[in-house]
Amino acid sequence: MLEQHNISGSWLTRLRSDASRRLEQLPFPAGTEEAWRFTDLGLLDPGQFTATTRAAIPDSAPGAAGEVAMPPQLDHASAGGLVVRVDAGFHSLHLDAKLRQAGVLLMDLDQAAREHGDLLREHLGQLVGADDYFTARALAHESGGVFLHVPSGVELSAPMRILSWYTAATAGRVIHPRHVIVVGQGARVILDDVQASEPDATNRRPTLVAPVVELFVGQGASVSWVTSQELGRGFRQLAHLKARLEREARLEATVLSLGADYTRTRQEVILDGVGASSQMLGAYFPTGSQRVEHWTVQDHRAPRTRSDLLHLGALSGDARAVYNGTIRIQPQAAHSDAYQSNRNLVLTPSARAITNPQLEISNNDVRCTHGATVGPLDEEALFYLMSRGIPRLEAGRLVVQGFFGRLLQRMSWSGASERLAAAVERKTQEAA
Repeated sequence: MLEQHNISGSWLTRLRSDASRRLEQLPFPAGTEEAWRFTDLGLLDPGQFTATTRAAIPDSAPGAAGEVAMPPQLDHASAGGLVVRVDAGFHSLHLDAKLRQAGVLLMDLDQAAREHGDLLREHLGQLVGADDYFTARALAHESGGVFLHVPSGVELSAPMRILSWYTAATAGRVIHPRHVIVVGQGARVILDDVQASEPDATNRRPTLVAPVVELFVGQGASVSWVTSQELGRGFRQLAHLKARLEREARLEATVLSLGADYTRTRQEVILDGVGASSQMLGAYFPTGSQRVEHWTVQDHRAPRTRSDLLHLGALSGDARAVYNGTIRIQPQAAHSDAYQSNRNLVLTPSARAITNPQLEISNNDVRCTHGATVGPLDEEALFYLMSRGIPRLEAGRLVVQGFFGRLLQRMSWSGASERLAAAVERKTQEAA
């Protein structure tokens, strides 16, 4: 058993060491690159953050999840599996006994390296490697995470939830969690990845949370994947979420950017098998001085693949939002069908939204369309509501809620739509 531990640990050590050497060779972005020209890179400067030491998995049984002051809007009792991580450390784990019997694996990444090294090795770093400064740093300084494996044919009726909970102890630190999720052929899964924090003072040293999620969706599998960022003031986020879909696989990937002072999320889906399809949804609602960036890639690499994207944002105060989306059709991806839409609702004169949809098409037997808008509240809708006795402030809230309604209607998992609806209600009150 000791020999197996050493073998599994050696490849993981080499992977991190190789990423560390790669990091030394890569420059920090200058800000003139297309991918960074709208970003205040000073918010991500590594010189202002202390690297976080990896936390070991406790030898004793995991503690009760209730020991952490969890977000009240999350119903943890309804989860089929739940992993709680606090700051950079593993806290607790629960997996339904029937799912264990079905062969579902849910565990800390280091435990997976020890007990299922070959399986983890096939996937860790395969989608998000050390390709640029930030991805190299994320792999070199990876601070633990979660490994989930759902065997072929297993259908989960309850969500698998990962909660990353951050406290004031992370002030001045950078944390690099990494989750690896493997869904087997024909399986059905709901993934709920939540990042949240306890309330904190606004004059604290900033925390940078830089998660990476690698998702592998097997042939004919169906996955609903929700990533919800609800971090408090003083937090910054740099997230990279990437999925690869095999033949006839189905994915609904939703990103909700609801907190933090600054957040940048890169959401990528590779349609790698014939007939694979994805629906990419996103919502952001920065208020005050918050900054949000959503970067998306719909990468069609096989024939008869389909992708549909809708990202909606509302902004108030001095908030800033950037959306940059790319539809990429590879030469071999004939008969692909791709659509992309980004809509922005600017609620105050000083708020600003930038949208930049792009097409990269290398096959002429495809259908691709995209659209983007930036504009204020619909005055006709406001007038209609006010003419029926509704005060302007309340009418504005109703228009904003209706704006996000088109996204709520497309969410297949009720838990995600309920969370977004509650956040929109909260945010419209902040924006008033």
